[in-house]
Amino acid sequence: MSSMNKIVENTKKLNATLVCNFKHGLREASSWAVTCKVKASVVANELLGASLIRCKQALHKADAAFTEIYPVVIKQTKTTCTSIANKANVALSTIENRFGKVHFNFQHFVLTTTTAALVFAVTFTFTGLGRSQVDAATVLRKVEVATPLNEKAIKVNYGDDSAIIDVAKEIISRNESNVYDAKAITLNDGSQGYEIGNYVVKLDRIPTKELREDTVAIKIQSKEAYASDSVNKVELNNDKPVIADDVFAVNSYLVNVKYVDTQAPVIALSETHVDVLDTGDFDPQAYVTGVFDNYDEVVNYTVSGEIEENEDGLYIDGDYTFTYTAVDANGNKAEAQLVVTVSEDEEAAKERREAELEEERQANQSAETANEQNVTQAPTPAANAARGGGIATAISLVGSPYVYGGTSPAGFDCSGFVQYSFGIGARTTGAQAALGQHYYDVQNAPAGALLFWGGDSSPYHVAISLGNGSYVHAGTPATGVTYGSQGSYRPNFYIVI
Repeated sequence: MSSMNKIVENTKKLNATLVCNFKHGLREASSWAVTCKVKASVVANELLGASLIRCKQALHKADAAFTEIYPVVIKQTKTTCTSIANKANVALSTIENRFGKVHFNFQHFVLTTTTAALVFAVTFTFTGLGRSQVDAATVLRKVEVATPLNEKAIKVNYGDDSAIIDVAKEIISRNESNVYDAKAITLNDGSQGYEIGNYVVKLDRIPTKELREDTVAIKIQSKEAYASDSVNKVELNNDKPVIADDVFAVNSYLVNVKYVDTQAPVIALSETHVDVLDTGDFDPQAYVTGVFDNYDEVVNYTVSGEIEENEDGLYIDGDYTFTYTAVDANGNKAEAQLVVTVSEDEEAAKERREAELEEERQANQSAETANEQNVTQAPTPAANAARGGGIATAISLVGSPYVYGGTSPAGFDCSGFVQYSFGIGARTTGAQAALGQHYYDVQNAPAGALLFWGGDSSPYHVAISLGNGSYVHAGTPATGVTYGSQGSYRPNFYIVI
């Protein structure tokens, strides 16, 4: 056999050996996997069995413990119920002795007593037969007896407790006479309460924004009991509760109410009387600090009133009343008033008068030339006495005060003085200057003529001629109605009416 053939033969034998070993390894691996599966199943079953045994043992022990403690809990609960019922009867008798016969709601008592017993049972279960403390508000406060006071609801203004407080005063008056005042206080729980005589009053109700019928609980407690720590705790010692005698010092009364809104809004003003200068700028709304209502969140208001002005746009002196009116959604009406007193701005009046005098001087100088050119004699005034008195009336008014816009003896301005004296309809200097022909030889103006200062179309002052260069007029606030002379204050033209 050649060398090559030997190599081929040996290679075939090696491959056959390798294939045989590989198949053997596969068989071994498969056998081991089956073995592992079987062993894992056995271990899992063992663990499951052990767990079930432990669970059964735990359940058995729990059941035994419950069976052992259950009679004790039942016994303790019955004892507690009996003790609380006895104390409740004592408290009820005490209330009846102090406040008279009250209505006792047996169903309410059973429910609250059961609540107290359950609280005790829970406490006992977790603390054993040892000594413990629980809050008296949890155990005992619900045993309070609420006495209904009325079937027909009393009317209560929304946000106003006064009607309910009157009921509380009536109850307290059975024990004492000092119930005239009710002082608002803040209670220990942060809510609002009232102090009436020697008692503290709390109103329990469901907050509402609706105007409807509801029930309010009035809770009355003596100041001494309210301030004492003894009413805040009740001790449980073994199976016998030790309860303070004054734990039941809170007395509750149920009042049926009907919330209504009959209260008018409140208009708040920063001032009720203000002084204003005749040159000022007055805004009545600037004095309103707010409009408030017990029920409506927003209430609008109106303002009525006005300050009179003269022809120069200045306020006329005097007192003026502004009325503020507000009406809420339920028709409740409120009013407030502000009185405004207008007086002269003396500094401004002085400046105006100086400007007028300067204008008059300049007008007089320019009018002298026109007077020399026009010397036409004016007619003599006729029947002046038939017109409101004429000159005689004017002279009788000398000494009357000067008032801007005035047209009566209480006060005149220049045109108002002429209007009153002659009984004419024209009110202003311009309207009066248009009543007749203009003449410029003012030094010859007859008695009863009207003298004017300023231009023909825009005169600013008027007086009544007395003849011979003299006149009477409403001059200034400083002089009032007085006499004058053309020598010192010369007019520009005159008319005859």
